[in-house]
Amino acid sequence: EESETYINEELEIIAIKEKDLAVLNTILFYAKNNSAVDVLLQIDDILPSYISHISDRLGHYNIKAFKNNDEKSPNEDTIYMQNIFSDRLEIMNVLLSPIKLEKDILVHKFAQLIYWGTMNKSYAYPVDWSKYFNGYYKNRSIEAIGRYLSFFNDTNKLQENFILQKEIKLEEETTKTQKIKTLVKKSEFLDNEVLQSAYLLGMLSSALMNWQYGVSSNSSYAKWLNNSGAITKDSLDRIWKKSEETIRKLNSTSGKGNATVNQIKELVIETIPKALLYSGIVKSSFVSLAFAMGGSDYTKHIKEEKNQEENR
Repeated sequence: EESETYINEELEIIAIKEKDLAVLNTILFYAKNNSAVDVLLQIDDILPSYISHISDRLGHYNIKAFKNNDEKSPNEDTIYMQNIFSDRLEIMNVLLSPIKLEKDILVHKFAQLIYWGTMNKSYAYPVDWSKYFNGYYKNRSIEAIGRYLSFFNDTNKLQENFILQKEIKLEEETTKTQKIKTLVKKSEFLDNEVLQSAYLLGMLSSALMNWQYGVSSNSSYAKWLNNSGAITKDSLDRIWKKSEETIRKLNSTSGKGNATVNQIKELVIETIPKALLYSGIVKSSFVSLAFAMGGSDYTKHIKEEKNQEENR
């Protein structure tokens, strides 16, 4: 049996056995080196209260520490800590010790999850943005990232609690422009013009891919974006220019405009000049996450059927 699964199961067994006991447990993670024993990690805590609490919260958000490849009927909606941490010791340290994660570090892990699906390079494969925006990657989706983040907030594991977006009711908004503005306004994460522009460009990119697939059954824009590397502050202008070029070509090819694309485009026009002039430092991982949020929100909140999307 894999050591990761063994650790996971043993912790669950301990939590059950010591449920109502006030016990001080010491958990040692070690490696044997000939006759010597190297202690890699030591965790002392009053257990099982803390283990039980962590186990309960993991279950609440349908998160597991490690994936058991031998599991006969795995839950497809389960997400795994091993996808955002380098090794099992790091996971155990984060889950069971008083350590608190920095916001920058966690957002970096989320960006790596989006781009590669895992921190394990042996199993990593690059993102296809068209698939990402249409929900193909459940384990690296914005919904999955939101669950990770809720868990860390819930268990007081962050130096600074934060959320991506407040719960909102878009039914009250009568136009798509109003819906998009509300989505941006209600997001605490999109706190500067660069992140707002990245979000809107993600939304525009998702809309363009869908429009282009509808017109020609393929998307040269999606292929271009997949080969463009990481989404950073410096790449926003390049993405914007490619978007404008693609819109002109699609208008010519289809003989029609696209109302939704045009509405998103107008919002980008309002924000992109400020983003390009923004003098503050915005880390690439934040820009990548904002871009992924925008494209995902287009599919979730804005996208409609083809005959509703187009106008003359």
